[in-house]
Amino acid sequence: MQLTVLKFSEEVGEIAQEVRKILRDKEPFDPEAFKHELADIFVYLIQASIALKMNLAQEYYKKMKLNEQRFLK
Repeated sequence: MQLTVLKFSEEVGEIAQEVRKILRDKEPFDPEAFKHELADIFVYLIQASIALKMNLAQEYYKKMKLNEQRFLK
């Protein structure tokens, strides 16, 4: 689980690097690079949810309901 969380964090950092290329370095947006990094993040998210025996879809809907109550008042 610890390795999965570390790898997840690394992949989030890689997304941040892509954003920095656009904002700081004025490079053009590369949708394929974003897709690649988002897929990597998704892989580690799924691995973590499996390790926790978590129903990710159920937790997603619970969180969306909470957010709706918090932000749509």
